[in-house]
Amino acid sequence: MPSNKTLYAIFLALIVVLGIALSMKTVLGSGTFIDFWDDSYYIYFSHYIANYGFNHIEFANFATEYILVGVPAILFRLFGISLLTEGMFSMFCLVGTIISIFLIGKLLHNELAGVLSALTFILVPLVAAEGAASGDNMAVAFFATLAVLLLLLGAKRRQPIYYALLGFVGIIGVLAGSALNIIIFVFLVPYLLYLLLKYRNRKQLACTLLFFAGILMAIALIMALGYTLQSHPLIYFTTNYHAAEQATSQTPTFLQYVSILFPFRSAGNGIRNWFFWPFILDFGNGANTNVMGFFGYAMLSSVLYLLARRKYNVLIPVSWFVLLLLYLSFGKDSLSGGYVLFVGLFSIILIPAIAVIIGLALSMLVEGAFPRRKLSKGRRQRAFYNKIVLFIAIAAYILIVANSLMLMNFIHISNYALTYQWQQVADVLLSLPHNASIYMSSGLSQDPGIANYTAGVFYGAFNNTAAYIRNSNFLNWMAIEAYGHYNVDANFSAVFSNCSNLKGDYIVEINASFYKNNLPTCSNLSIYFSPKPDISLSQYEEHTGGSQTQFTIYKRNP
Repeated sequence: MPSNKTLYAIFLALIVVLGIALSMKTVLGSGTFIDFWDDSYYIYFSHYIANYGFNHIEFANFATEYILVGVPAILFRLFGISLLTEGMFSMFCLVGTIISIFLIGKLLHNELAGVLSALTFILVPLVAAEGAASGDNMAVAFFATLAVLLLLLGAKRRQPIYYALLGFVGIIGVLAGSALNIIIFVFLVPYLLYLLLKYRNRKQLACTLLFFAGILMAIALIMALGYTLQSHPLIYFTTNYHAAEQATSQTPTFLQYVSILFPFRSAGNGIRNWFFWPFILDFGNGANTNVMGFFGYAMLSSVLYLLARRKYNVLIPVSWFVLLLLYLSFGKDSLSGGYVLFVGLFSIILIPAIAVIIGLALSMLVEGAFPRRKLSKGRRQRAFYNKIVLFIAIAAYILIVANSLMLMNFIHISNYALTYQWQQVADVLLSLPHNASIYMSSGLSQDPGIANYTAGVFYGAFNNTAAYIRNSNFLNWMAIEAYGHYNVDANFSAVFSNCSNLKGDYIVEINASFYKNNLPTCSNLSIYFSPKPDISLSQYEEHTGGSQTQFTIYKRNP
Protein backbone atom coordinates (compact mmCIF):
# COMPACT_ATOMS: atom_id res chain seq x y z
CA MET A 1 0.00 0.00 0.00
CA PRO A 2 1.62 3.28 -1.04
CA SER A 3 2.06 5.96 1.59
CA ASN A 4 0.18 9.27 1.51
CA LYS A 5 3.32 11.04 0.33
CA THR A 6 3.67 8.58 -2.55
CA LEU A 7 0.02 9.09 -3.52
CA TYR A 8 0.39 12.87 -3.51
CA ALA A 9 3.56 12.57 -5.57
CA ILE A 10 1.61 10.49 -8.11
CA PHE A 11 -1.23 13.04 -8.12
CA LEU A 12 1.26 15.86 -8.68
CA ALA A 13 2.91 13.99 -11.56
CA LEU A 14 -0.51 13.44 -13.17
CA ILE A 15 -1.33 17.14 -12.79
CA VAL A 16 1.96 18.03 -14.49
CA VAL A 17 1.17 15.70 -17.39
CA LEU A 18 -2.38 17.06 -17.65
CA GLY A 19 -1.12 20.66 -17.56
CA ILE A 20 1.32 20.02 -20.39
CA ALA A 21 -1.34 18.19 -22.42
CA LEU A 22 -3.92 20.98 -22.02
CA SER A 23 -1.32 23.61 -22.93
CA MET A 24 -0.09 21.77 -26.01
CA LYS A 25 -3.69 21.26 -27.14
CA THR A 26 -4.53 24.95 -26.68
CA VAL A 27 -1.47 26.75 -28.12
CA LEU A 28 1.85 25.19 -29.09
CA GLY A 29 4.58 27.50 -30.32
CA SER A 30 3.67 31.00 -31.44
CA GLY A 31 0.57 32.20 -29.60
CA THR A 32 -0.79 35.14 -31.55
CA PHE A 33 -4.21 35.09 -29.88
CA ILE A 34 -2.86 36.16 -26.46
CA ASP A 35 0.61 37.54 -27.19
CA PHE A 36 0.02 39.20 -30.55
CA TRP A 37 3.57 39.42 -31.96
CA ASP A 38 5.93 38.79 -29.06
CA ASP A 39 6.20 35.03 -29.54
CA SER A 40 7.38 35.47 -33.12
CA TYR A 41 10.10 37.87 -31.99
CA TYR A 42 11.34 35.48 -29.33
CA ILE A 43 11.47 32.61 -31.82
CA TYR A 44 13.29 34.80 -34.32
CA PHE A 45 15.98 35.93 -31.92
CA SER A 46 16.41 32.46 -30.42
CA HIS A 47 17.00 31.13 -33.92
CA TYR A 48 19.40 33.97 -34.72
CA ILE A 49 21.37 33.30 -31.54
CA ALA A 50 21.46 29.55 -32.25
CA ASN A 51 23.18 30.30 -35.57
CA TYR A 52 25.17 33.49 -34.98
CA GLY A 53 25.38 34.09 -31.24
CA PHE A 54 24.62 37.42 -29.63
CA ASN A 55 26.76 39.50 -31.99
CA HIS A 56 25.20 42.67 -33.38
CA ILE A 57 21.87 42.21 -31.62
CA GLU A 58 20.63 45.41 -30.05
CA PHE A 59 16.90 44.91 -30.10
CA ALA A 60 15.96 46.25 -26.67
CA ASN A 61 14.29 43.87 -24.23
CA PHE A 62 14.02 40.93 -26.62
CA ALA A 63 17.72 40.24 -27.17
CA THR A 64 18.77 40.97 -23.56
CA GLU A 65 16.49 38.36 -21.97
CA TYR A 66 19.34 35.88 -22.07
CA ILE A 67 17.55 32.96 -20.42
CA LEU A 68 14.40 33.35 -22.50
CA VAL A 69 16.21 33.44 -25.85
CA GLY A 70 19.28 31.45 -24.80
CA VAL A 71 17.56 28.27 -23.61
CA PRO A 72 15.44 27.94 -26.80
CA ALA A 73 18.58 28.65 -28.84
CA ILE A 74 20.25 25.66 -27.18
CA LEU A 75 17.14 23.54 -27.77
CA PHE A 76 17.09 24.59 -31.44
CA ARG A 77 20.72 23.55 -31.81
CA LEU A 78 20.11 20.21 -30.12
CA PHE A 79 16.73 19.22 -31.52
CA GLY A 80 16.07 21.52 -34.47
CA ILE A 81 13.30 24.07 -34.88
CA SER A 82 9.75 22.79 -34.46
CA LEU A 83 6.59 23.79 -32.67
CA LEU A 84 7.63 21.48 -29.83
CA THR A 85 11.04 23.09 -29.30
CA GLU A 86 9.49 26.54 -29.66
CA GLY A 87 7.18 25.86 -26.72
CA MET A 88 9.55 23.76 -24.63
CA PHE A 89 10.93 26.59 -22.47
CA SER A 90 7.41 27.64 -21.44
CA MET A 91 6.64 24.01 -20.63
CA PHE A 92 9.69 23.89 -18.34
CA CYS A 93 8.39 27.02 -16.60
CA LEU A 94 4.87 25.54 -16.42
CA VAL A 95 6.20 22.45 -14.62
CA GLY A 96 8.25 24.62 -12.26
CA THR A 97 5.21 26.77 -11.47
CA ILE A 98 3.00 23.74 -10.80
CA ILE A 99 5.55 22.27 -8.39
CA SER A 100 6.09 25.63 -6.67
CA ILE A 101 2.33 26.09 -6.18
CA PHE A 102 2.06 22.57 -4.74
CA LEU A 103 4.83 23.31 -2.24
CA ILE A 104 3.27 26.66 -1.27
CA GLY A 105 -0.07 24.97 -0.61
CA LYS A 106 1.71 22.29 1.42
CA LEU A 107 3.55 24.92 3.49
CA LEU A 108 0.37 26.88 4.17
CA HIS A 109 -1.76 23.83 5.00
CA ASN A 110 -0.93 20.32 3.72
CA GLU A 111 -0.33 18.15 0.64
CA LEU A 112 -4.02 18.05 -0.24
CA ALA A 113 -4.10 21.84 -0.41
CA GLY A 114 -0.99 21.74 -2.60
CA VAL A 115 -2.48 19.21 -5.03
CA LEU A 116 -5.80 21.07 -5.33
CA SER A 117 -3.98 24.38 -5.81
CA ALA A 118 -1.80 22.93 -8.58
CA LEU A 119 -4.86 21.35 -10.25
CA THR A 120 -6.75 24.66 -10.18
CA PHE A 121 -3.79 26.47 -11.72
CA ILE A 122 -3.60 24.32 -14.86
CA LEU A 123 -7.36 24.63 -15.46
CA VAL A 124 -7.31 28.43 -15.88
CA PRO A 125 -7.69 29.22 -19.62
CA LEU A 126 -4.88 31.78 -19.66
CA VAL A 127 -2.46 29.22 -18.21
CA ALA A 128 -3.36 26.69 -20.90
CA ALA A 129 -2.90 29.41 -23.54
CA GLU A 130 0.61 30.22 -22.29
CA GLY A 131 1.91 26.91 -20.92
CA ALA A 132 3.36 25.73 -24.25
CA ALA A 133 3.60 29.04 -26.11
CA SER A 134 6.90 30.56 -27.14
CA GLY A 135 6.53 33.82 -25.20
CA ASP A 136 7.67 34.93 -21.77
CA ASN A 137 4.42 34.88 -19.82
CA MET A 138 4.77 31.48 -18.18
CA ALA A 139 8.31 32.45 -17.19
CA VAL A 140 6.85 35.49 -15.40
CA ALA A 141 4.47 33.24 -13.45
CA PHE A 142 7.25 30.77 -12.62
CA PHE A 143 9.85 33.18 -11.26
CA ALA A 144 7.26 35.15 -9.29
CA THR A 145 5.84 31.96 -7.74
CA LEU A 146 9.30 30.56 -7.02
CA ALA A 147 10.17 33.79 -5.20
CA VAL A 148 7.08 33.46 -2.99
CA LEU A 149 7.98 29.83 -2.24
CA LEU A 150 11.51 30.83 -1.21
CA LEU A 151 10.09 33.57 1.02
CA LEU A 152 7.79 31.13 2.81
CA LEU A 153 10.58 28.57 3.20
CA GLY A 154 12.81 31.28 4.64
CA ALA A 155 10.10 32.44 7.03
CA LYS A 156 9.41 28.88 8.23
CA ARG A 157 12.94 27.50 8.46
CA ARG A 158 14.78 30.80 9.00
CA GLN A 159 17.79 29.63 7.04
CA PRO A 160 19.87 32.37 5.36
CA ILE A 161 20.26 30.47 2.07
CA TYR A 162 16.56 30.91 1.27
CA TYR A 163 16.78 34.68 1.69
CA ALA A 164 19.83 34.93 -0.57
CA LEU A 165 18.09 32.80 -3.22
CA LEU A 166 14.96 34.92 -2.81
CA GLY A 167 16.76 38.13 -3.72
CA PHE A 168 18.60 36.44 -6.57
CA VAL A 169 15.48 34.83 -8.11
CA GLY A 170 13.44 38.00 -7.69
CA ILE A 171 15.82 39.84 -10.03
CA ILE A 172 17.24 37.19 -12.35
CA GLY A 173 13.74 36.43 -13.64
CA VAL A 174 14.01 39.51 -15.87
CA LEU A 175 16.36 37.46 -18.09
CA ALA A 176 13.67 34.80 -18.55
CA GLY A 177 10.70 37.11 -19.04
CA SER A 178 9.77 40.74 -19.01
CA ALA A 179 10.62 42.98 -16.07
CA LEU A 180 7.04 42.40 -14.97
CA ASN A 181 8.72 39.84 -12.67
CA ILE A 182 10.06 42.66 -10.52
CA ILE A 183 6.61 43.65 -9.27
CA ILE A 184 6.69 40.55 -7.04
CA PHE A 185 8.83 42.72 -4.75
CA VAL A 186 5.62 44.62 -3.95
CA PHE A 187 4.70 41.54 -1.91
CA LEU A 188 8.16 40.31 -0.90
CA VAL A 189 9.52 43.48 0.71
CA PRO A 190 6.52 44.21 3.02
CA TYR A 191 6.52 40.60 4.21
CA LEU A 192 10.26 40.72 4.86
CA LEU A 193 9.84 43.92 6.88
CA TYR A 194 7.05 42.24 8.85
CA LEU A 195 9.34 39.31 9.69
CA LEU A 196 12.13 41.68 10.68
CA LEU A 197 9.84 43.60 13.03
CA LYS A 198 8.33 40.40 14.42
CA TYR A 199 11.59 38.73 15.44
CA ARG A 200 13.88 41.73 15.87
CA ASN A 201 17.03 39.70 16.32
CA ARG A 202 20.42 39.46 14.66
CA LYS A 203 19.59 36.29 12.74
CA GLN A 204 16.58 37.86 11.06
CA LEU A 205 18.58 40.99 10.30
CA ALA A 206 21.33 38.87 8.75
CA CYS A 207 18.74 37.01 6.67
CA THR A 208 17.26 40.29 5.43
CA LEU A 209 20.71 41.58 4.50
CA LEU A 210 21.35 38.36 2.57
CA PHE A 211 18.15 39.03 0.64
CA PHE A 212 19.66 42.29 -0.62
CA ALA A 213 22.97 40.51 -1.22
CA GLY A 214 21.08 38.10 -3.49
CA ILE A 215 19.75 41.07 -5.45
CA LEU A 216 23.27 42.42 -5.92
CA MET A 217 24.49 38.99 -7.07
CA ALA A 218 21.73 38.85 -9.69
CA ILE A 219 22.59 42.34 -10.95
CA ALA A 220 26.27 41.39 -11.10
CA LEU A 221 25.39 38.29 -13.15
CA ILE A 222 23.26 40.35 -15.54
CA MET A 223 26.18 42.73 -16.06
CA ALA A 224 28.63 39.85 -16.52
CA LEU A 225 26.40 38.25 -19.15
CA GLY A 226 26.02 41.59 -20.91
CA TYR A 227 29.78 41.98 -21.07
CA THR A 228 30.44 38.36 -22.09
CA LEU A 229 27.70 38.04 -24.70
CA GLN A 230 27.47 41.57 -26.08
CA SER A 231 30.59 43.37 -24.81
CA HIS A 232 28.47 45.81 -22.84
CA PRO A 233 27.92 45.20 -19.09
CA LEU A 234 25.02 47.66 -18.88
CA ILE A 235 23.27 46.66 -22.10
CA TYR A 236 20.23 45.18 -20.35
CA PHE A 237 19.60 48.44 -18.52
CA THR A 238 20.41 50.80 -21.40
CA THR A 239 18.23 48.93 -23.90
CA ASN A 240 15.26 48.84 -21.55
CA TYR A 241 15.34 52.43 -20.33
CA HIS A 242 12.52 53.58 -22.62
CA ALA A 243 9.85 51.64 -20.73
CA ALA A 244 10.61 53.55 -17.55
CA GLU A 245 9.36 56.64 -19.37
CA GLN A 246 5.99 55.13 -20.25
CA ALA A 247 3.07 56.89 -18.62
CA THR A 248 1.23 55.00 -15.91
CA SER A 249 -2.04 55.95 -17.59
CA GLN A 250 -1.10 53.65 -20.45
CA THR A 251 -1.24 50.56 -18.25
CA PRO A 252 -4.42 48.52 -17.77
CA THR A 253 -6.85 50.04 -15.29
CA PHE A 254 -8.21 48.58 -12.09
CA LEU A 255 -11.67 48.13 -13.64
CA GLN A 256 -10.14 46.23 -16.56
CA TYR A 257 -8.63 43.75 -14.11
CA VAL A 258 -11.92 43.54 -12.22
CA SER A 259 -13.79 42.81 -15.47
CA ILE A 260 -11.49 39.91 -16.30
CA LEU A 261 -11.49 38.54 -12.75
CA PHE A 262 -15.24 38.85 -12.24
CA PRO A 263 -16.93 38.60 -15.65
CA PHE A 264 -20.65 39.16 -15.88
CA ARG A 265 -23.51 39.54 -18.33
CA SER A 266 -26.70 41.50 -17.93
CA ALA A 267 -29.75 39.48 -16.94
CA GLY A 268 -31.26 39.88 -20.39
CA ASN A 269 -28.61 37.63 -21.93
CA GLY A 270 -29.76 34.60 -19.99
CA ILE A 271 -28.27 32.19 -17.50
CA ARG A 272 -27.05 29.93 -20.31
CA ASN A 273 -24.61 32.59 -21.49
CA TRP A 274 -23.37 33.14 -17.95
CA PHE A 275 -21.68 29.76 -17.79
CA PHE A 276 -21.28 28.50 -21.33
CA TRP A 277 -20.55 31.42 -23.63
CA PRO A 278 -16.93 32.59 -23.89
CA PHE A 279 -17.66 36.32 -24.15
CA ILE A 280 -18.35 38.69 -21.32
CA LEU A 281 -19.19 42.36 -20.98
CA ASP A 282 -16.26 44.57 -20.15
CA PHE A 283 -17.16 47.55 -17.97
CA GLY A 284 -16.13 49.94 -20.71
CA ASN A 285 -15.92 48.45 -24.16
CA GLY A 286 -18.43 45.69 -24.75
CA ALA A 287 -17.39 42.14 -25.55
CA ASN A 288 -13.97 40.70 -24.86
CA THR A 289 -12.57 37.25 -24.24
CA ASN A 290 -12.56 36.01 -20.67
CA VAL A 291 -9.20 34.27 -20.43
CA MET A 292 -9.59 33.97 -16.65
CA GLY A 293 -12.81 31.99 -16.79
CA PHE A 294 -14.85 32.22 -13.59
CA PHE A 295 -12.00 31.44 -11.21
CA GLY A 296 -12.16 34.96 -9.79
CA TYR A 297 -15.58 34.16 -8.32
CA ALA A 298 -14.23 30.89 -6.93
CA MET A 299 -11.37 32.80 -5.30
CA LEU A 300 -13.70 35.36 -3.71
CA SER A 301 -15.96 32.63 -2.36
CA SER A 302 -12.91 30.78 -1.03
CA VAL A 303 -11.64 33.85 0.84
CA LEU A 304 -15.02 34.39 2.50
CA TYR A 305 -15.26 30.71 3.48
CA LEU A 306 -11.75 30.55 4.94
CA LEU A 307 -12.19 33.76 6.92
CA ALA A 308 -15.48 32.43 8.28
CA ARG A 309 -13.58 29.30 9.37
CA ARG A 310 -10.90 31.54 10.94
CA LYS A 311 -8.17 30.08 8.75
CA TYR A 312 -6.08 33.20 8.65
CA ASN A 313 -3.17 31.65 6.76
CA VAL A 314 -5.21 32.52 3.67
CA LEU A 315 -4.17 36.12 4.27
CA ILE A 316 -0.72 35.30 2.87
CA PRO A 317 -1.91 34.46 -0.68
CA VAL A 318 -4.63 37.12 -0.37
CA SER A 319 -2.04 39.81 0.35
CA TRP A 320 0.10 38.36 -2.44
CA PHE A 321 -2.85 38.76 -4.82
CA VAL A 322 -4.11 42.15 -3.59
CA LEU A 323 -0.74 43.91 -3.52
CA LEU A 324 0.14 42.76 -7.04
CA LEU A 325 -3.33 43.69 -8.33
CA LEU A 326 -3.08 47.19 -6.86
CA TYR A 327 0.37 47.70 -8.31
CA LEU A 328 -0.70 46.41 -11.72
CA SER A 329 -3.67 48.78 -11.62
CA PHE A 330 -2.08 51.94 -10.25
CA GLY A 331 1.70 51.55 -10.57
CA LYS A 332 4.07 51.06 -13.46
CA ASP A 333 3.17 47.52 -14.40
CA SER A 334 6.39 46.73 -16.26
CA LEU A 335 9.83 48.23 -16.78
CA SER A 336 9.96 46.76 -20.27
CA GLY A 337 6.74 47.27 -22.11
CA GLY A 338 4.41 49.71 -20.38
CA TYR A 339 3.10 50.71 -23.78
CA VAL A 340 1.46 47.29 -24.24
CA LEU A 341 -2.13 47.25 -23.00
CA PHE A 342 -2.43 43.52 -22.27
CA VAL A 343 -4.63 43.17 -19.22
CA GLY A 344 -5.15 39.46 -19.94
CA LEU A 345 -1.47 38.85 -20.44
CA PHE A 346 -0.41 40.71 -17.29
CA SER A 347 -3.01 38.83 -15.25
CA ILE A 348 -0.96 35.65 -15.41
CA ILE A 349 1.15 36.87 -12.51
CA LEU A 350 -2.00 36.83 -10.34
CA ILE A 351 -3.14 33.31 -11.18
CA PRO A 352 -0.78 31.36 -8.85
CA ALA A 353 -2.13 33.28 -5.84
CA ILE A 354 -5.71 32.69 -7.02
CA ALA A 355 -5.01 28.96 -7.39
CA VAL A 356 -3.52 28.69 -3.89
CA ILE A 357 -6.52 30.44 -2.31
CA ILE A 358 -8.97 28.11 -4.05
CA GLY A 359 -6.85 25.07 -3.20
CA LEU A 360 -6.78 25.99 0.49
CA ALA A 361 -10.57 26.35 0.59
CA LEU A 362 -11.22 23.07 -1.24
CA SER A 363 -8.88 21.16 1.05
CA MET A 364 -10.60 22.60 4.14
CA LEU A 365 -14.00 21.60 2.72
CA VAL A 366 -12.83 18.03 2.10
CA GLU A 367 -11.33 17.73 5.59
CA GLY A 368 -14.47 19.13 7.19
CA ALA A 369 -16.71 16.74 5.30
CA PHE A 370 -14.55 13.66 5.86
CA PRO A 371 -12.74 14.02 9.22
CA ARG A 372 -10.15 11.39 10.03
CA ARG A 373 -11.03 10.79 13.69
CA LYS A 374 -14.21 9.45 15.25
CA LEU A 375 -16.69 12.24 15.99
CA SER A 376 -19.28 12.97 18.62
CA LYS A 377 -22.94 13.34 17.59
CA GLY A 378 -22.69 17.12 17.31
CA ARG A 379 -19.55 16.94 15.21
CA ARG A 380 -21.10 14.29 12.98
CA GLN A 381 -23.96 16.69 12.28
CA ARG A 382 -21.44 19.41 11.43
CA ALA A 383 -19.64 17.01 9.09
CA PHE A 384 -22.97 16.32 7.37
CA TYR A 385 -23.47 20.04 6.76
CA ASN A 386 -19.91 20.23 5.49
CA LYS A 387 -20.70 17.47 3.00
CA ILE A 388 -23.59 19.52 1.65
CA VAL A 389 -21.35 22.58 1.27
CA LEU A 390 -18.68 20.43 -0.37
CA PHE A 391 -21.23 19.02 -2.83
CA ILE A 392 -22.32 22.54 -3.80
CA ALA A 393 -18.69 23.64 -4.13
CA ILE A 394 -17.83 20.65 -6.34
CA ALA A 395 -20.87 21.30 -8.56
CA ALA A 396 -19.84 24.94 -8.98
CA TYR A 397 -16.22 23.92 -9.60
CA ILE A 398 -17.33 21.49 -12.33
CA LEU A 399 -19.31 24.27 -14.06
CA ILE A 400 -16.31 26.59 -13.86
CA VAL A 401 -14.00 23.92 -15.28
CA ALA A 402 -16.47 23.09 -18.06
CA ASN A 403 -16.56 26.75 -19.06
CA SER A 404 -12.77 26.87 -18.85
CA LEU A 405 -12.31 23.86 -21.14
CA MET A 406 -14.58 25.45 -23.74
CA LEU A 407 -12.59 28.65 -23.51
CA MET A 408 -9.39 26.67 -24.09
CA ASN A 409 -10.90 25.24 -27.25
CA PHE A 410 -12.01 28.70 -28.32
CA ILE A 411 -8.48 30.05 -27.80
CA HIS A 412 -7.06 27.13 -29.77
CA ILE A 413 -9.33 27.72 -32.77
CA SER A 414 -8.92 31.49 -32.62
CA ASN A 415 -5.15 31.24 -32.53
CA TYR A 416 -5.33 29.03 -35.61
CA ALA A 417 -7.69 31.51 -37.31
CA LEU A 418 -5.35 34.42 -36.64
CA THR A 419 -2.37 32.58 -38.11
CA TYR A 420 -4.09 30.52 -40.81
CA GLN A 421 -2.70 32.40 -43.81
CA TRP A 422 0.77 32.76 -42.28
CA GLN A 423 0.90 29.00 -42.02
CA GLN A 424 -0.20 28.70 -45.65
CA VAL A 425 2.53 31.08 -46.75
CA ALA A 426 5.08 29.31 -44.57
CA ASP A 427 4.29 26.01 -46.28
CA VAL A 428 4.85 27.63 -49.67
CA LEU A 429 8.13 29.20 -48.57
CA LEU A 430 9.35 25.83 -47.35
CA SER A 431 8.60 24.33 -50.76
CA LEU A 432 10.83 26.84 -52.58
CA PRO A 433 14.41 25.96 -53.56
CA HIS A 434 16.71 26.32 -50.56
CA ASN A 435 18.96 28.71 -52.44
CA ALA A 436 16.03 30.97 -53.33
CA SER A 437 16.27 34.67 -52.55
CA ILE A 438 13.08 36.04 -51.01
CA TYR A 439 12.60 39.80 -50.83
CA MET A 440 9.98 41.94 -49.19
CA SER A 441 9.36 45.57 -48.33
CA SER A 442 10.48 46.46 -44.83
CA GLY A 443 7.45 48.68 -44.44
CA LEU A 444 9.53 51.31 -42.67
CA SER A 445 8.54 53.96 -45.23
CA GLN A 446 5.58 54.59 -42.93
CA ASP A 447 7.96 56.27 -40.50
CA PRO A 448 9.25 59.67 -41.69
CA GLY A 449 12.93 59.98 -42.40
CA ILE A 450 13.87 56.30 -42.51
CA ALA A 451 12.49 55.20 -45.89
CA ASN A 452 15.93 54.08 -47.07
CA TYR A 453 16.66 51.75 -44.18
CA THR A 454 16.37 48.04 -44.84
CA ALA A 455 14.90 45.70 -42.26
CA GLY A 456 18.39 44.30 -41.73
CA VAL A 457 19.72 47.72 -40.82
CA PHE A 458 16.64 48.21 -38.67
CA TYR A 459 17.86 45.73 -36.07
CA GLY A 460 20.87 47.74 -35.02
CA ALA A 461 20.26 51.22 -36.36
CA PHE A 462 18.23 52.63 -33.51
CA ASN A 463 18.99 52.90 -29.82
CA ASN A 464 15.31 53.15 -28.92
CA THR A 465 13.17 50.66 -30.81
CA ALA A 466 9.94 51.34 -28.93
CA ALA A 467 8.63 53.55 -31.73
CA TYR A 468 9.16 50.85 -34.38
CA ILE A 469 8.34 47.63 -32.59
CA ARG A 470 4.66 47.85 -33.51
CA ASN A 471 5.19 48.22 -37.26
CA SER A 472 2.58 45.89 -38.73
CA ASN A 473 4.40 44.90 -41.93
CA PHE A 474 7.59 44.02 -40.10
CA LEU A 475 5.65 42.09 -37.47
CA ASN A 476 3.76 40.09 -40.08
CA TRP A 477 7.05 39.05 -41.61
CA MET A 478 8.27 37.90 -38.21
CA ALA A 479 5.19 35.69 -38.01
CA ILE A 480 5.92 34.15 -41.42
CA GLU A 481 9.45 33.34 -40.34
CA ALA A 482 8.19 31.87 -37.08
CA TYR A 483 5.85 29.48 -38.82
CA GLY A 484 8.33 28.81 -41.60
CA HIS A 485 10.95 27.72 -39.06
CA TYR A 486 13.70 29.59 -40.93
CA ASN A 487 14.49 26.85 -43.43
CA VAL A 488 14.40 29.33 -46.30
CA ASP A 489 17.23 31.79 -46.97
CA ALA A 490 15.14 34.97 -46.70
CA ASN A 491 16.50 38.46 -47.33
CA PHE A 492 14.97 41.87 -46.80
CA SER A 493 14.88 44.72 -49.30
CA ALA A 494 14.44 48.43 -48.84
CA VAL A 495 11.18 49.98 -49.99
CA PHE A 496 11.40 50.06 -53.76
CA SER A 497 10.58 52.92 -56.10
CA ASN A 498 10.57 50.98 -59.36
CA CYS A 499 10.59 47.41 -60.64
CA SER A 500 14.35 47.36 -61.18
CA ASN A 501 14.88 47.51 -57.42
CA LEU A 502 13.39 44.05 -57.02
CA LYS A 503 16.30 41.63 -57.24
CA GLY A 504 14.93 38.54 -55.52
CA ASP A 505 13.73 35.28 -57.02
CA TYR A 506 10.48 35.67 -55.07
CA ILE A 507 8.87 38.81 -53.63
CA VAL A 508 6.37 38.74 -50.76
CA GLU A 509 3.62 41.36 -50.63
CA ILE A 510 1.79 41.77 -47.33
CA ASN A 511 -1.52 43.64 -47.36
CA ALA A 512 -0.39 45.67 -50.39
CA SER A 513 2.39 47.09 -48.25
CA PHE A 514 4.75 47.98 -51.08
CA TYR A 515 5.46 51.58 -51.82
CA LYS A 516 2.72 53.15 -54.02
CA ASN A 517 1.25 49.65 -54.40
CA ASN A 518 2.92 49.35 -57.82
CA LEU A 519 4.16 45.78 -57.51
CA PRO A 520 1.40 44.27 -59.71
CA THR A 521 2.49 46.60 -62.54
CA CYS A 522 5.99 45.10 -62.71
CA SER A 523 6.17 43.20 -65.99
CA ASN A 524 9.08 41.06 -64.83
CA LEU A 525 6.98 39.39 -62.11
CA SER A 526 4.08 36.96 -62.09
CA ILE A 527 1.86 35.82 -59.24
CA TYR A 528 3.21 32.60 -57.75
CA PHE A 529 0.86 32.12 -54.80
CA SER A 530 -2.04 34.08 -53.31
CA PRO A 531 -3.79 32.24 -50.45
CA LYS A 532 -7.52 32.47 -49.91
CA PRO A 533 -8.96 33.10 -46.45
CA ASP A 534 -10.81 30.24 -44.81
CA ILE A 535 -14.38 31.53 -44.60
CA SER A 536 -15.22 29.12 -41.78
CA LEU A 537 -12.67 30.90 -39.59
CA SER A 538 -14.00 34.39 -40.20
CA GLN A 539 -16.34 34.31 -37.20
CA TYR A 540 -13.36 33.93 -34.88
CA GLU A 541 -11.64 36.82 -36.60
CA GLU A 542 -14.67 39.00 -35.96
CA HIS A 543 -14.88 38.03 -32.29
CA THR A 544 -11.19 38.58 -31.60
CA GLY A 545 -11.01 41.87 -33.49
CA GLY A 546 -8.40 40.53 -35.90
CA SER A 547 -8.45 40.46 -39.67
CA GLN A 548 -7.17 38.00 -42.22
CA THR A 549 -3.75 39.11 -43.42
CA GLN A 550 -3.50 39.11 -47.22
CA PHE A 551 -0.33 37.70 -48.77
CA THR A 552 0.74 37.48 -52.38
CA ILE A 553 4.02 35.87 -53.49
CA TYR A 554 5.44 36.93 -56.86
CA LYS A 555 7.99 34.99 -58.88
CA ARG A 556 10.55 36.61 -61.15
CA ASN A 557 9.92 35.75 -64.78
CA PRO A 558 12.74 34.06 -66.75
